[in-house]
Amino acid sequence: LTSGASPRPAPLVVALAETPGAAPLPGAGREAALLADLFPEGRRLTGAGATVEAVSRALPAHPWVHFSCHGVSDPLSPSESGLILYDGRLTVLDAAAQRPRSPELAVLSACSTSQGGFVLPDEAVQLASSFQLAGYPHVIGTLWTVSDKLATRLTEEFYASLAEDVARGRPIDPAAALHRPVRSLRDRFAPAPHLWAAHIHTGP
Repeated sequence: LTSGASPRPAPLVVALAETPGAAPLPGAGREAALLADLFPEGRRLTGAGATVEAVSRALPAHPWVHFSCHGVSDPLSPSESGLILYDGRLTVLDAAAQRPRSPELAVLSACSTSQGGFVLPDEAVQLASSFQLAGYPHVIGTLWTVSDKLATRLTEEFYASLAEDVARGRPIDPAAALHRPVRSLRDRFAPAPHLWAAHIHTGP
């Protein structure tokens, strides 16, 4: 999908700044607004509108999808791991069953679990892998929760780079688009890797 120029993207943005029974994610709303500005052709499902049914119906039509919400990992039943939406969990099996028509990029931003600790690295790898199994060649995930301010800054620079690729008729390069803001944060916060090393790219 990245061998030629990408058409003007219309990403599906799923953002939950407030989720019943979970800690608030203030950056989710900012990320949703940011993507709406960069890609007005996209669709946003936020707050109470981000239900499992609504997201499941919308996913197949969007080559790009951006999730800003909580996630959970179930090491005893990996297929039940997934993303926490307004009314329940979009599991690994749910995501794989969507069969998106032309999947290209999935971004899993600000995902975390209520368990914390050593579960977080497993969660990031597992969720990223599940979206690859669903057909997305490029997946961006996080190894742990980072500050809203830095996450929003990284998201802005990441998507601005992709938008430039699209505007210039170039194939998108999510790995390079992620590397630039990560390197910028590393240069600024080198002694504190927890501030700049959380985001990972999975794919070619």
